[in-house]
Amino acid sequence: MSIVDPHPEATRAAWEPLGRVPALDGLRAVAVLAVFLYHGVWFGIEGGFIGVDLFFTLSGFLITRLLVDEFVRDDRISLHSFFIRRSLRLLPALFAMVGSVAVLAWLLDAPALEDRITSRSLWALSYVANWRDVITRTHSGPFSHIWSLSVEEQFYVIWPLVTVALIRWRGPAAVARFAGGLALILASITALRYRLGTPGMVLFFSTDSHGAILLLSGSWLGASPQVLRRLRPELGRVVLAIGLVGFVVFSLAPDRYNVIHLGFGYTPIALVSLLAIAGAVACPDTRILTWEPLAQIGRSSYAIYLWHIPMFAITGVLAPGFHSLIRISIGTAVATVASHYLVERPAMRLRHRWICEAHR
Repeated sequence: MSIVDPHPEATRAAWEPLGRVPALDGLRAVAVLAVFLYHGVWFGIEGGFIGVDLFFTLSGFLITRLLVDEFVRDDRISLHSFFIRRSLRLLPALFAMVGSVAVLAWLLDAPALEDRITSRSLWALSYVANWRDVITRTHSGPFSHIWSLSVEEQFYVIWPLVTVALIRWRGPAAVARFAGGLALILASITALRYRLGTPGMVLFFSTDSHGAILLLSGSWLGASPQVLRRLRPELGRVVLAIGLVGFVVFSLAPDRYNVIHLGFGYTPIALVSLLAIAGAVACPDTRILTWEPLAQIGRSSYAIYLWHIPMFAITGVLAPGFHSLIRISIGTAVATVASHYLVERPAMRLRHRWICEAHR
């Protein structure tokens, strides 16, 4: 499906394509490291689950910006190309992880691990794992972390269709207004539902509350180039610092009773994430986020996120005598490298070849 802009010159004059932002790799690294340390209960990162929230906001920002950039550049959006690109980026690594973990569980003769794989694999592969958590009110197993990828994938299916409809109706500015307005409405409803007694687990894992608020917040920023244009590098560094400091503070705060985030409809972490992203875009080459080891972690963040939870169980069977941080870090690193070279790079080559052929 494609759309055509009736006023392409006016739209193009008011919009600057995003291009590559190296500092965003650093933000991805910060997010995945926070989640990694939180799951291992290491170094007091008791609120590190907000790394997922930073991923949500960043995904909303990038997906929306890429869609509108394509519209401005080509005067159209190809949803077919979008879905193919997303599928080749996400599905091969996920399927490889689930399949590999199932085989390893069988080879290691770990019945408990196999039972949990059987009960969750189909939910994970169909990208509805978060709704299993909502329905069963349980959250465990080697694929429990796929709930966040499920939320994102559901967003990837729906939001591009909404973006196309909004641009066709009122142009790119309508995307920002709709995303920002809907995010505020959902945040208000979520905070109210929490105060009325809706279980925190339901609100945390539901697509229409937690994930949607953050994804739409990022989408608002992605469709608001005027906000980023006002951020000169000097102000951008201040904004980035505030965002990163806020993220660190929230990562150290356990928030066991959901007061900080759920009680306010996830607006505190949405604001911190938006500040960090806006600052990174305004200062794309900032030293702290483009440090190569950190950037490399960011570029591998998808594979790291996929593999780190299964490695808790797998390395526990393989090397129970080692400190958990050491064995899980080594296991995740090995699996990440294998995923990159054996799965993700071939999929990226296929994607590149398909895109080139589609544009001939």
